[in-house]
Amino acid sequence: MRSAPCPPGQIEAAQAFGMSPLKVLHRVTLPAMTPHALPGMANLWMIATKDTALLAVIGFSELTLVTKQAAAATREYFLFFVAAGLLYLALTLISNLGLRWLERRARRGLPAAA
Repeated sequence: MRSAPCPPGQIEAAQAFGMSPLKVLHRVTLPAMTPHALPGMANLWMIATKDTALLAVIGFSELTLVTKQAAAATREYFLFFVAAGLLYLALTLISNLGLRWLERRARRGLPAAA
C-alpha cells in the first residue's frame, strides 16, 4: 500500500496554526509532492521536446525551410543542417540541466535514493 504524499498530521498542524488552504498547499502539500512528481514531468518534457523536433519552440517547418534556403544559396548543405542539429541539441541539453537542477532542489533534505 502506498503512503500519502503528505502525512495528514502535517496538514492538520498547518490548519491548527491557522493557515489558509492556499497557504497549506504552498507550504506543506506541494513541497511534499514535488520530489515525487518532478521526475515524471521532466521525462514527459524531454519526450515532448524530442518528438516535436522543435515544433513548439522554433517551428520545425520554418527551421528546415530557412536551413534549406541558406544551404541552397551557399551550397553548404552539411554546415547548415549540422547547425540546425546543434540548435536542437543545445535545447535538449539546456532543458536537461535545468530539470536536473530542479530535481536536486526539490529533493533537498530528503534521504538519498538507495
